[in-house]
Amino acid sequence: MPVPSLFDLTLPALRLAAESDINYSEAADKIANQLKLAPEEAAEMLASGRERKLVNRLKWAKVELSMAGLVESTKPSHFRATDAGRKVLAQNPTKLDHKFFMGIPEYRAYVEKRRERAAATAALAASTGAPSPDAEVESVGITPQETIERAIQHIEDGLIAEIQDRLVQSSPSFFEKVVIQLLMAMGYGGARLDAGKHLGGSGDGGVDGVINQDLLGLDAVYIQAKRYGPATASVGEPDIRNFVGSLVGRSAHKGVFVTTGTFSASARTYARAVPHRIVLIDGAELARLMVIHNVGVRAERTIPLKMIDTEFFDDA
Repeated sequence: MPVPSLFDLTLPALRLAAESDINYSEAADKIANQLKLAPEEAAEMLASGRERKLVNRLKWAKVELSMAGLVESTKPSHFRATDAGRKVLAQNPTKLDHKFFMGIPEYRAYVEKRRERAAATAALAASTGAPSPDAEVESVGITPQETIERAIQHIEDGLIAEIQDRLVQSSPSFFEKVVIQLLMAMGYGGARLDAGKHLGGSGDGGVDGVINQDLLGLDAVYIQAKRYGPATASVGEPDIRNFVGSLVGRSAHKGVFVTTGTFSASARTYARAVPHRIVLIDGAELARLMVIHNVGVRAERTIPLKMIDTEFFDDA
């Protein structure tokens, strides 16, 4: 039989993750045995030759499960079932397909956001229209280049989800250092390598880091980094008030509050209302910025997209 699709792998992957922490390679081998894949099928490689197709599809199956809140990362390349995932298994489902996942609010919200971005970047023709949130993304009526752009966006969405998952599982100290590294990569502090300083720990005065915009430190940006357990945890207005109080105590006027979770509406309203310049970055935006500025990610493969050189043929 051919290598199963990612949605054919979601249920067996969840079952394995409910037994214990498991990594992708181990899970792929066990699923290959369960499905009685021939050795050559289990060993089939991607066109790039860099990874087994079964392992690659299993990774994408894990992304879908993560977006539905059914599994979580435990350490690099390992994942396990959440309480929500165990409850799903208790219902004895026969398949976890796209329709099933769309019935989960967290997953549906993720897909809708993904499709909104895809529709904007792909600039679909009016006759094609954006795909509905109740069906798979349609490719009929769009150009090959638009298809590529959609695929890239889908891959990036999966990467962002994986980054969020990893950050939630990281230590508070690591998370604080990541935030400082990201802001430095974004250009804060100029070209100086020593512009950013980690302050987290006991007696940090309510801030976790600072980036000096100039050599004398007259223009400083203070940072508060909150790593919460679930990515759905919300930072409330009291947290922002305390952060502003810390800035006042340092005679500072600029602050960046970063979290792996989200911000409540009242927290965002308060941040806009105070005279200080307060920037709020939630988990999804943090992961997106890390991808854009190459923090915690690397280019795996570069594929040139070639177009006709019209000037070359001008004199034909």
